Parts: sequence; C-alpha cells; structure tokens
Amino acid sequence: MLDHYRVLGVERDADRKDIRHAYFTLSKVFHPDTMFRKKLGSYKAKMEAIFHRLTEAYEVLGKKRPRADYDRYLGLQDQTRAVERAAGELDALGEEEASRAAEEAAKLEADLAAGRLLSAAETATKETAEAETAAKVAASETAEPSKGSEPPDPSDATPDRKMSEAGLQRAKELMARKLRHAARAASVRRGGSSSPPVNPAAAPSTDPPPKSDRRGLLKSLAGSLKQSATQTGGLDRVQRHVLMAERARRKGDLTAAAQELRLAVALEPEDEELREQHAALNAELASSLSTTYEEQALYEQRHGKWGAAAISWAKVSDGRPHDAKAARLAAEALVEAKGDLHKAQAYAQRAAELEPENIDNLRALGRIYIAAGLHLNARRVLQRAAALDPGDEMVENLLRDLDG
Repeated sequence: MLDHYRVLGVERDADRKDIRHAYFTLSKVFHPDTMFRKKLGSYKAKMEAIFHRLTEAYEVLGKKRPRADYDRYLGLQDQTRAVERAAGELDALGEEEASRAAEEAAKLEADLAAGRLLSAAETATKETAEAETAAKVAASETAEPSKGSEPPDPSDATPDRKMSEAGLQRAKELMARKLRHAARAASVRRGGSSSPPVNPAAAPSTDPPPKSDRRGLLKSLAGSLKQSATQTGGLDRVQRHVLMAERARRKGDLTAAAQELRLAVALEPEDEELREQHAALNAELASSLSTTYEEQALYEQRHGKWGAAAISWAKVSDGRPHDAKAARLAAEALVEAKGDLHKAQAYAQRAAELEPENIDNLRALGRIYIAAGLHLNARRVLQRAAALDPGDEMVENLLRDLDG
C-alpha cells in the first residue's frame, strides 16, 4: 500500500507548502465535482476513492503532530520490513523464488571460484587481440599506396580492392558480431561444466549434530561443519552460509544470521536440520521485534486500519506465544477487518487457553464463533463469561442475540 507521501507524489522531507500544492493540484484532477453531470459509470466510484485517499494523506501530512506520529510509524515500518526482507521465511519466498535464489547464489559463487574469472579474462583478452589484429589487416588492405610504393600494373586483371563505405560498414558489423560471439562463448565456458569433478571420498559428513536448545542449535551445526571442513580440507556453499550465520549470531546480529541461514536453506531445501535452525532463529528474531510490531499495531488500530493492525498484532503474538492479550487483539483485528475467521478463531482460542478466566478473551472468542455461525460454541463460551461477570452488558447482548 502506498504511504501518504507517495500518494501525494512528494518526498518525505517535503515542506508544508509543497504538500499543500501537491494536494490541490491532484484535487483538480480527481475531485468528483470536476466531472459534474458527466456519465462516468464505474469510474465515479474510483475517482471518489482516490480523492478520499488524497484527502486522508493531506489531513495527516498537513498538520504538525499527526505528521510526526505518521513519520514515526513509517520509521517502524521501514525497520520491520528491512528485517523481514533480510530474514524472509522460506514459505514466504515460495518454491519458485527459493529455486531462483539458489540458482543466483550458485552462479555468483561459481563466478568467484578459483581460476574461473581469471581464465575467462585471459580468453576474452586473447580473442579481443585476435579481433583487433584482423581489423588492422582489413584496414591495411584498404589503405591507399604510399608515395614510395610501386604503382599497380594497369594490365592486372585484379579488381580495385579499396572498399566502399557500405563495405566498410559491413566489415564493422561482422567484427562486432564476432566479438559478441566470443563474449557469449566465454560466458558459456564460465557457467559450463569446467569445474573439476568432485571426489566422493572428500564429501563432507552429513551426520546431523546432536539436538540442543534453540540457542545452541546453530552453534552445534556450525561446529559440526567446522569439523567436517577440517577433515575434507574445504567448505561448500551451504557450510559457508551456516558458519557466517553463527558468526553473525555471536555478534548479536540476528538479521544477518537469519539471512545467511535463509540462503543455506534455499540451497538445501530438503535439509530438515537447516530448516529447523532457520525457523528457530526467525522465532528469536520475531521475539526481538515484538515491541516494534506492537507500537506499529497500536497506531494502525487508532486510525482504523484493521487489516494492517491484524498483521501487526499477529506478528506480536507470534513473537510472544505466551502473551494472551496480543493473541486476542490479533483475533479482534481480524474480525474488524473482515478477515480470515479461521485464523481469528485460532488466535482467540490461544488467548482463552492462556487466560481462561479473562472475560475479554471469552467475549472475543464468542463473537468469532457467532460470526462463523458456530452458535452452540458461542453460547457455551459466553455463558462461561457471564458466570465470571454477570453484569457484563456486551455478553448479555450477545446471548440475547443468540436467543433471538
């Protein structure tokens, strides 16, 4: 979704005058009254929606305090999105994206392999020199004879070898084609099967490291790979990514660690242990970001952006799996956004299980059951809530609606 600055087409550091100018310029185009008495059909609703969005952006950015709050919110979004892009869960990437990531990583590291770039450079240099030599020969053949040279024999039947302008242009085109062909050939050689065969006896050990707690899993795997590297005399791409992840983890850079593990999983998607490490590290990263997501969710909730709030509260709940309030707020935001009731039910059930005596949790679960058409479940939960607080008017009204 476009932020308010992009909607108005201004930079984030734009002053109030620029924002006002942008708004009124766009209003002249999208205000519904500009097309008064014209038959717009479905475009009328679209124009109204655009104008509403423009007005919303101007009302926020045109005032000092709302703009400061919004800038703070955008900063939180930038922070969490940067981490999400770096840590990106494999499921979010999808199989096709993961395969592409693996191919790109393999190509990059193949190009950096010992001797490949040097060999390609030498080949390209040699072929370029040959092409330049051919060009010089062609040029000498078409040059006029020098003053000291013997004039040609008029009786010679050989035609004039001086090339026309069209001929020179044709020669240039042929030379350019030859150079392109040489470049493609060098590229094929770099990406081909010129790498030395793998010695099966030198393959690293695939025995999984011993299980440990979440913080120790990555360290255990890295240690196993180091030992394997010692035995084999080198590391493959997956091993390097895992070791880089462990190094970043020790420095406290969870984002970089998650990114390295993501690349490792993309290269070895069938390795369950790697996937386990990646999931564990992402869970730790989500926990560290839960406070940021919470502040983000509160802003979205205050401004009625329930779809965005549902996503943010869900991330808070995922980062704090034992926080009943976060789970309940995720459920309530999904209901307000008219989102997935199955997900809303799952979050509400988690909240009720964590705090079964909390009437807010029971009330939220009852509302979701009603929305899903599960009236018997709703009645059972709401009666439990009524027993905890007989004077709760919302619970009474929900039960009355069920009876009606």
